[in-house]
Amino acid sequence: MAVGVNDPWYADIVNYLANGVIPANLSSQAKRRFISINRQYFWDKPYLFKYGADQIIRRCVPEEEQQDVLKLCHSLSCGGHFSAKKTALKVLQSGFFWTSLFKDAYTFCISCDRCQRTGNIGKRDEMPDRAANVYI
Repeated sequence: MAVGVNDPWYADIVNYLANGVIPANLSSQAKRRFISINRQYFWDKPYLFKYGADQIIRRCVPEEEQQDVLKLCHSLSCGGHFSAKKTALKVLQSGFFWTSLFKDAYTFCISCDRCQRTGNIGKRDEMPDRAANVYI
């Protein structure tokens, strides 16, 4: 079964784990890599889980839920408008996973209005000092 437009990013993995179906468009080396990577995953209907390198099991999140998870871990009560790396680590700590997690967390933090408005005042932003211009 080929992955359609509305299928989640892990549809090929689920097809392999549930039915043993390997995507037809892979080379022999890519097939071996695909099988090797799929050892990290297991399918417990209706969710796909991944064994992490830290021996923690995380649920794989489809695309339509990813922004909600990022919002929860960055902006809402358990978040604190931290950096992209800290937000991604909070997602992992919450037990969720997807392949482009760190890139998506960076994009989310860049688009966060509150995060972009905060920052320190630099020399360029300071008001000029009048006392420095007064000559005795």
